[in-house]
Amino acid sequence: MPKVKLLGNKSRKALHPYSRKAAQLTKEVHRVERVNRGKAERASTVITNAKKLRWFQQHLDPNATVYNKSQICQLIELYLERFNDELKEIANFKKLGRKLSSKVAREGNIQLILDQEKQQYGGSGFEVPDLTLKENLQKFREWNGDLKGLPNIIICKFSVKDKLDISNTVS
Repeated sequence: MPKVKLLGNKSRKALHPYSRKAAQLTKEVHRVERVNRGKAERASTVITNAKKLRWFQQHLDPNATVYNKSQICQLIELYLERFNDELKEIANFKKLGRKLSSKVAREGNIQLILDQEKQQYGGSGFEVPDLTLKENLQKFREWNGDLKGLPNIIICKFSVKDKLDISNTVS
């Protein structure tokens, strides 16, 4: 087997800044930083998705065995309205003339999140668990919020078009 050289483990003696060894060391450090940044971003995305799925799990109808597309779209619209109370509270603070920087920053964050989610729902589709399948609905109800259990849940994209398609076929 070939020997593997670990550049970071060698003795630390003065290197010329333009030497090949210095370039290799900086390359290794930048790579490690890039890999760690990617891991952090992926972990953040998984945690955000888990919070979203937890919300959907808490708002499921306990009597429903299967959902149709229009019911899923109604759930998504309810999800998109989850910040309305907080936004009204912030608006009331503004009416009273109080300026709290934390509230203003929170309002900006909420607006950014809602804009992104509405754009997804109106465009390519909003990712939610596929509740049209009985087995997947059962798995989703049994899910305990563990991140390791997320791959067992089938995720589908639903958009406004799905709700419109259903209403056109019904009428």
